[in-house]
Amino acid sequence: WHGTLAEAYGLRGELSKEQFDQVLETINNAGRKRAGLDCTFSTPKSVSLATAKDEQTRADMISSHQAAVNRAIDKIEMELLQTRSNGKTFNSRNAMVAEFLHTTARPTEHNHFIPDLDLHSHCIFLNKTTADGKDLAQEFGKVNAKEMIKELGLTYRQELAKELQGKGYVLEITDSRQG
Repeated sequence: WHGTLAEAYGLRGELSKEQFDQVLETINNAGRKRAGLDCTFSTPKSVSLATAKDEQTRADMISSHQAAVNRAIDKIEMELLQTRSNGKTFNSRNAMVAEFLHTTARPTEHNHFIPDLDLHSHCIFLNKTTADGKDLAQEFGKVNAKEMIKELGLTYRQELAKELQGKGYVLEITDSRQG
């Protein structure tokens, strides 16, 4: 779990299916048509492949990925999520985010049903916030803007690079347009 609203509800650490289902139920009961927004952060293929090298490298890749994801989530929560109350739109600055970490892609016929290494996280920003003492819906428009999606990807990749370099890994930029 991530986000200040998750903390306020006592949701910390690993999420359980029961917790996630309970939160979805409250969103559904509030009559919201959208449960949330899935922001997916994926490492470059070379980082995913490095998870197969040895346990220490795997741990380094995953912890670096998670640190970069945390920073991207913080940016979205503090700068981009909005809500409406009493006719005014404003930054909500509180979110409830469920992170699902995956280390492989789904097996498909294309890869002969053998999953590829693919380190990524699905971060579900749930459609729930609070302001003015009320339970409100999030507005995801700023997060969904094409330019912002690129900026968030760049933020994630830059933070991932800093984390990996801090652990002593040497990086080679293969596509400077992607960051």
